[in-house]
Amino acid sequence: MTVTVQDVRVIGDDGQNLIGTTVHGDVVKNQIRFVRGRSAMYLGPSEIHDHIAGHVPARNHDLIVKTLAAEHVVTLCGPPGSGRRTTAIAALRRVHPAADIRLFSPEQDEMVEISVSAACGYLVDGDAETPTALGGLSDAVRAKGAFAVVFTTTPTTASITLDPPDPVEVYRRRVARLGLGPAWIRWNRAPALLADASPADARRLADIAAEAGSPAEAEESFRHWSDELSRWFAAHPEPHDRALLVAAATLRSAVPTDVYTVAASLLRRLDVTVHGSGLAWCPAAELRGVLSAAADSARVEFRRHGFPESVLRHVWDDYPLIRSDLLGWLAALPADPAVPGALWAGLAETFADLAAEHGAAEQITRTAETWAENDQADLAYIALARTCLDPLVGGRVRTAMYRWSREENLAQTLKLTLVRACQTLAETYTSIALTRLKHLATNGNDQVRVEVVEALLKLASDHPDEILVAILTWAKGAGVENLSARREARRKATAAAVFLRWGLTPEEVDPHMTVPAWRAALETRNPRLEPALHTWLETTQTVPGLTPAILWTLVEAADESTADLLISLTRRWATTPARFQIHTQLAIRLTRPWWRRLHLRVRLYFESFRMARW
Repeated sequence: MTVTVQDVRVIGDDGQNLIGTTVHGDVVKNQIRFVRGRSAMYLGPSEIHDHIAGHVPARNHDLIVKTLAAEHVVTLCGPPGSGRRTTAIAALRRVHPAADIRLFSPEQDEMVEISVSAACGYLVDGDAETPTALGGLSDAVRAKGAFAVVFTTTPTTASITLDPPDPVEVYRRRVARLGLGPAWIRWNRAPALLADASPADARRLADIAAEAGSPAEAEESFRHWSDELSRWFAAHPEPHDRALLVAAATLRSAVPTDVYTVAASLLRRLDVTVHGSGLAWCPAAELRGVLSAAADSARVEFRRHGFPESVLRHVWDDYPLIRSDLLGWLAALPADPAVPGALWAGLAETFADLAAEHGAAEQITRTAETWAENDQADLAYIALARTCLDPLVGGRVRTAMYRWSREENLAQTLKLTLVRACQTLAETYTSIALTRLKHLATNGNDQVRVEVVEALLKLASDHPDEILVAILTWAKGAGVENLSARREARRKATAAAVFLRWGLTPEEVDPHMTVPAWRAALETRNPRLEPALHTWLETTQTVPGLTPAILWTLVEAADESTADLLISLTRRWATTPARFQIHTQLAIRLTRPWWRRLHLRVRLYFESFRMARW
């Protein structure tokens, strides 16, 4: 069976003709915005600049720089939050000021990326890698003249234990960077709050100061409102009152009816019976006062900085027996018919954030899979997009995404969701995202491949070099992989569709390197082949100097099965004597054997005279 969906012409079997639910574009934009706002998840140019501008050198920073410069690879040991990433970025910038800095995973990235890319500075989370994967990193980095910093929590014989900077100095540098003024820089409570704190705690305090309404609110938010919440829970021992607070914190901002609905759902999950039914609950008129919510709003919402998150943290820390039920309840809420659909996205975000904070990677992937199987694509995407870059659970979520991408019989909606999640993953780990997209294109049906094409074209605006290398590699076929002819054809068709939709001209890219893409485009008879080919042929008229490269590329791309097609498409373009000369050169080179080529040369010679007279 052969079908064409937009620009992807595929050959497959009827078993793959499934249609799944795709993620809405606004949901993707919101989650990418969320990721870019989290420095632990995203490492764009502005984030690198921010790290450098706020850098307070570790006490052994000079030793780290000296070792990196000499060995090209250095391993930093320290607990999370000790400033390992900022120290690593500063050290990489010191030894190679002009190099790009990117996160890298030897286990999940293609190691060949180091050899084919320009010399970069690489940040590697050693705790997420196997010794075997790390073993080849040093040689690859040194051979390319690149640099890498590996950070771990467990010391090794070759590691340098990070001696962190003074957290008060980190706080003051960050406050100055945020432009908060001398009052916050000299805030007398900062040293006490940061006693025995980490550099990450200091940065968090400064960020809270930038958003809190007063020093008192900043202090309470930094301490997760622990004293106030302890007093509140002591004063409200009834489970239904506590469920109301948890529900309101989970929803962040909701009408009272929804707060009661979600609270009742939590009590059902906990198998709690409220004697007196609805009459035993706090009256709606008193709800905001009981929960210490904003009194001047028609909704139930908390305006104090960090208060909703602190409620969930307090429940998690102080009531450990509720933890599995709390995550299970959040995961099940979108399936509760009493919960309005407008609340589902926010509930999915709360679930993902809480599960990630406490390392529940398996529950995240299990819930995302369940949501996708129920065609709740937006919710599955939120769960994966918000956690695939998380410092604590991101590695395990990415591993699940890789495993799924290689499954040909995976649920269709989950495949489509993975494509969109890879767009978010590519914000930080471009090559890891491309590996998963490659397998999705190889194992997915026509709908999945159309989504992969769209995702790659979006990524091309920010990562053009990486996308070009990827599609040229895909266009070459299986390589060392053991792929069936059908799966190899899917991968080539996807690469050809991206290349032709992208619309790169011979002036924008070296024509010689595009041979695999043109070969795949000819083999798959992509609908955009002819207009793209004519654009390249037209360049021979506007930029004659590129003619030899263009003709060589097209001749190399064609084989016995596609030469006639290329000649035919070129002939339709050759409507003037100048164009016909190009057609003649191409047709003669593509004609085999020699006696047919000689005959064609003579025929085209006389045909050119007739065209000139015409």
